[in-house]
Amino acid sequence: MFGRGRHLDFLSLLDSKISPYLSSSAYQFWRANNDAFASSFYMHGYSGLALRLAKFIFKIARVTNDVKKMCDSDTLEEQVRIWREKLRPVLLNPAVVALLKSPMFCWNALGVPLNQRRMILEEGTFYDYVMNTLDPLASTHLFKTGSYFYLLVSQPRSSVYWRHGTDQAL
Repeated sequence: MFGRGRHLDFLSLLDSKISPYLSSSAYQFWRANNDAFASSFYMHGYSGLALRLAKFIFKIARVTNDVKKMCDSDTLEEQVRIWREKLRPVLLNPAVVALLKSPMFCWNALGVPLNQRRMILEEGTFYDYVMNTLDPLASTHLFKTGSYFYLLVSQPRSSVYWRHGTDQAL
């Protein structure tokens, strides 16, 4: 359910398995918003806007296939090469960095509270922060076997998602 952010029968799962662990208000919230897991939970709300924007930027920069290759790399060396040569210039371009300077975008799309944003700016620029945050990611572990969050921008919205290493659909 959270691996790809979808479950074909979320309402049934909510009623049969999840509800005993929820408060009454949380249960009511998910009953009213059960469609959030119909296509992709991660593509809803403002965070979904940020992911859709990233996909759009990758598309217009013509690096969508490079994102997929990086997320499917078998070695850190290949992953780092793709990041440095193809994706870093796209994500660290002046237009994207300017967008990250917006307090509204940081809060609504990325979930960065104003106080945290101020702390980031006290230590340097947003360019520095993004560079120092994203550069190490590509060289520390393989996205292919690591956190599924990295795969969100490389997966089409309508695909059937499969649990890694199994033949089970999520």
